[in-house]
Parts: sequence; C-alpha cells; structure tokens
Amino acid sequence: MLDDRREATPLQHLLAALGRILAAVTLALCVLVFVLGLVRGLPLGTMAVTAISLAVAAVPESLPAVVTLALALGARRMAARHALVRRLPAVETLGSVSVLATDKTGTLTEGRMAVQRVWTPEVCGELTGVGYEPEGEALVAGRPAAPDELAPVRELLRTTVLCNDATLRPAPRSRARTPTSSSHGWPAGPRRSS
Repeated sequence: MLDDRREATPLQHLLAALGRILAAVTLALCVLVFVLGLVRGLPLGTMAVTAISLAVAAVPESLPAVVTLALALGARRMAARHALVRRLPAVETLGSVSVLATDKTGTLTEGRMAVQRVWTPEVCGELTGVGYEPEGEALVAGRPAAPDELAPVRELLRTTVLCNDATLRPAPRSRARTPTSSSHGWPAGPRRSS
C-alpha cells in the first residue's frame, strides 16, 4: 500500500504494443511512398514532404482522449454502484478480472491469506495448516486424500502459480526474534538439523 511504484495495466501494455506496431508500419509506408515517388521521377523535396506528412497524419492524436473517456465512463458506472475509484487505470484492471478470490479471516488483521478449501470439477477438498509453512494435509470428505484425488488439485495449483505474479517477501525482522522464525510463521532461512 505504501509502495508508490505503479505497474502497467494490461490496457497500458496493449496500447504500448499498438504504438510500436503503428510506428513500424508508418515508417515502412513512409519509406515505401518516398522510394516509389522517386522511382516515378517526382522531386526529392516533394517526396520528403509527402513522407513526413504521411507520418504525421498516421499518429492517432485522439487515442489517449478516447481511452481516458472510456475509463472515466467505467469509473462513473462503478461510482453509481457505490464503488470508489482513486485512479482511472484501476477501472481497467478491475474490468479485466474474471475470478475474484476473497478471504475475510486474517487477510487484513494478520497480513496473510491462506487457502482453506479447493474446488475442482472432480474433487472438493480442504487444506489444513496455518500461515506459509509447508505443513498440513489435504482432506477430501474429512479424510486424508488419496494420491489420485490430488491430481486435479495439483493441476489447479500449478495453473494458479503460472497465472499470477504474486511474491512472498518476509517482513523486516526485529532483534527480539530468533533467526529461524518470522512474523509470518515461515522460516526466515533454511533449517539445518545438527
């Protein structure tokens, strides 16, 4: 929340890619028109002005205004539904969400979110354990899951890992803590048995 760096939204990535494609196509067409004009015997000055005019005309001047207008209309629709939007790109980011996973227990008060239930079309299971420790077990219908029952869950978790950019960063440690513990409940460093 305090981090002021802003990551580009999917729309900003697409607009940047569109800008690169438009620039490349425009440059290629300007060079083509310039060369074809010289081949036809037109004066060099006339073809230079024509190529430059073509490049200037190809720049989509109203594109930023259209994007801003679309985002503002989205923010207005969200405000009508009592949603508060601080920045316009947040409207686009929220609009691209297809699944929203929420958890009220511990997310804000303890600063952590842990999965407790997993559902796939093949199996519905519960996960035990607290925090980020790799401890706990997978249960199906209240009993430990068989390896074949966990295959769909593994596939779901693999897809989840590949489809997000979440990272796990330890909080700064205070001097009172031991070297193998942190406020998140996961080891601050590798454990060694002596």
